[in-house]
Amino acid sequence: MTNYSHASATKAVLAIKKKILSLEKFPESNPVYHKSSGKRNLTYRYIVAKKVHRIIFTILVEDLRVIISRITHARADKGGIIRSLEEE
Repeated sequence: MTNYSHASATKAVLAIKKKILSLEKFPESNPVYHKSSGKRNLTYRYIVAKKVHRIIFTILVEDLRVIISRITHARADKGGIIRSLEEE
């Protein structure tokens, strides 16, 4: 059993959705998280919601789209996340 309520979870989900929707304007203004070295040559950026949820995304300029790759805890192991992004 966790110490978090349904209301807390709902607030977290709403905060994450709000941050994702904010990417509609100037997503490239967010910091770079990782530049892939593979043939896909993607740049992953991130934005943080509620100080604990890191939303990792990439921008497909030619399609005018933002693709959400991961939503993780801000303290999650960066090396493990990068490895999983490279394996996609």
